[in-house]
Amino acid sequence: MIQLLSNSLDYHQKVYAFYSEMSFPVGKLFEAKIGGRYERTQISSFYSNTPEKVSNGYNTFVPSFLF
Repeated sequence: MIQLLSNSLDYHQKVYAFYSEMSFPVGKLFEAKIGGRYERTQISSFYSNTPEKVSNGYNTFVPSFLF
């Protein structure tokens, strides 16, 4: 007898982000910008043949500077 295998994956990923920037003059001809981006990523998954739900998240900060 042949057994049929079946797996199902329920996967969700949410990304929340915040970005801020500040600019200021440098001398008479130039301008500088400084800022940063903060992200929060939340991941959750559930496999049909496993009773546990996997949930994980991480934070990321990326600074930026433009002259």
